[in-house]
Amino acid sequence: MLDGWWPGRRMVTAAGAAFAGFLLLVLLVVATDGASTWLDGDLTPSLWAWASQDAGRWSAMRVLTRGGEAIFRTLVIAPLVIVGLLRRRVAVATWAGLCGFSYGLVSSAAKAIIGRPRPVGADPELTFQESSFPSGHSGGAMVVAIIVACAVGMSLRGVARVAVIVLSSALPVVVGFTRMALGVHYLSDVLAGFALAFAWAMLLAVVVRQAAGRLCGAAPPVVRKE
Repeated sequence: MLDGWWPGRRMVTAAGAAFAGFLLLVLLVVATDGASTWLDGDLTPSLWAWASQDAGRWSAMRVLTRGGEAIFRTLVIAPLVIVGLLRRRVAVATWAGLCGFSYGLVSSAAKAIIGRPRPVGADPELTFQESSFPSGHSGGAMVVAIIVACAVGMSLRGVARVAVIVLSSALPVVVGFTRMALGVHYLSDVLAGFALAFAWAMLLAVVVRQAAGRLCGAAPPVVRKE
């Protein structure tokens, strides 16, 4: 576990594509003055109507959405950072820590700059900021998924490797769904959260790898290529 995995050229290219997608979503939102876009349609109102009709369903959405909160991110990533440091995987531990504890700042900055209003009728108790774009919960869940898949999943083999990657990949999908079902985000918010988180995580991986290479005289080895 935490033997080290770093993005190659394909993943860096994918990160660039993700950031480009994020910028396109920004333009789409700005063009509509923050209102629902053609991409969003009636998805959020429809999912909210579906979830709010049943108390059990609504409660389940409120529980599952916590997978995108900062406290959950800390509970998952902090132990991985500690294990990495104990095993002298300093570069991997540094990357995981930076991703986990800096993404919230990046997401908040984007929210403040873009300032998109929440969907009409959004419950203030389910949000931490008035701005809707990008979805911080969705991006936070994506960061957790990337760290677990790369730092843990890619260090495993066979069924264990597949299981960890699949399960971690399901987290942002579930959280993104709950954010729309709870009526606090549009689809474009969720997709923007995914894109920004992926691009940020890969950017930090490149920076940490280069920094480690300069300090140690060589970049950390790529244990497994994507």
